[in-house]
Amino acid sequence: MYLKKLFQSLFMVFIATVLAAAEPDTKPQTTPPDQSAATIPAESAEPVIPKRELKFDVTEAEESLPLDKVQEGMLDQRYVATFRLVFVKKEKPAESSQQESGQLIISGPRINVIGLADYDYYRNIEGHYGSSYRNIMTDAVRERFRQFYGYQQILVMKNRGFYKDLNGYYSLFETASGEHRLSKEIVNAFAKQNTPFIEHVFSNDKSGTPAPVQIRLLSPTVEESKKWVEAWLTIYDWGICYPAQKECLNLKMKIGQILVEKNDALKKAETELGSLKQEEDKYKDYADINREAILTLTTQRRLLLVDLAGIEARIKACQAMLENDKMPTGRRDQVETILVAAQIELRGLDAKQKEIEGIIKGAQGRQEFLRKRDMLNGSISDLKRSVEFAHKLIAAIAELQLGYYPLAVEDGKITINRIKWVSPTKSESSKPGSSSAPQ
Repeated sequence: MYLKKLFQSLFMVFIATVLAAAEPDTKPQTTPPDQSAATIPAESAEPVIPKRELKFDVTEAEESLPLDKVQEGMLDQRYVATFRLVFVKKEKPAESSQQESGQLIISGPRINVIGLADYDYYRNIEGHYGSSYRNIMTDAVRERFRQFYGYQQILVMKNRGFYKDLNGYYSLFETASGEHRLSKEIVNAFAKQNTPFIEHVFSNDKSGTPAPVQIRLLSPTVEESKKWVEAWLTIYDWGICYPAQKECLNLKMKIGQILVEKNDALKKAETELGSLKQEEDKYKDYADINREAILTLTTQRRLLLVDLAGIEARIKACQAMLENDKMPTGRRDQVETILVAAQIELRGLDAKQKEIEGIIKGAQGRQEFLRKRDMLNGSISDLKRSVEFAHKLIAAIAELQLGYYPLAVEDGKITINRIKWVSPTKSESSKPGSSSAPQ
């Protein structure tokens, strides 16, 4: 008797800790938003975890549970707490993202209800990351999302008869309990044998939309039933939904930072292109001169240099001959005629050389202009694709974040009834998810 009272006292201390852990320290929870809204505010810097307003309907009416497959300690339970988690349909997006013109675009979205993540959709997002985003999706991030999805499957989407051992499901919370706002007391309590028996029943309706998930917890007293319901919801809200949404927000923030950098680079490139285009008229006279023509002109210029060297040598020779005072008059006249002709030819070749050099310089300037223009156009196209892709990634991760929006308790109502243990009937033993149904 003494040990029983001591256990009850310790349990109440634990429950007080659970209630304290359910409230975040840094920011008070707000009232639940309209569940019909299928969006999480984009400006939200914190995960959306609405405060739960639970209504416990305690009744002495008995609920029959079959005695088939009764586990050790199950018959000591006197009350069953029952509640249902409801899904909210999400509106179909206006645009359906597909592969378009070679651009990397997320296909999907495949999440059609709030509070139900699709891991294949997450891997689709991760698989489409471009080189600028690969350093964001690290192995550690992949592993965390795999865990979040696995936990959500276990707590919400997996049919299980009554079970008690939660060690394998919550042991990883212990190492990250501070980050996930789960107290050590909650983690330790769920890792011990004083945890309640829990049952999940998950199914889809005829259209494939998930029907409400029914959760049942067995406890020896009404008070323990209430506290275990609150503890279970605390783990669901703050152990899965909160960190998963936080990871989505971190990814969006990191991609948003890259988006700012890409937008800045895009504006700079567009400004440079605008300034460069102002020089386009300067090169319009050289539009018909291609690279082959430039090579031809360059060859002509080299040949012209040879001719110039020959003429300059001829002029120097004539000038040297004219310095001889003893040269006959007739000979002198011939030399002077040759000198004048060479000087005239030199002037023509000089003019031709300058013209060719001007054409080559203009044509080469145009080629460099085209190179810079094409490079800037290519850079702008790449940056625009990267910016567009970043926007699509942020939107896709926002879709994934919706998949970790905490499911609401239907009408906020938890029903607590007395348990009546009965021999199983054939129909009861065949019910999906029942303690006596095949597992």
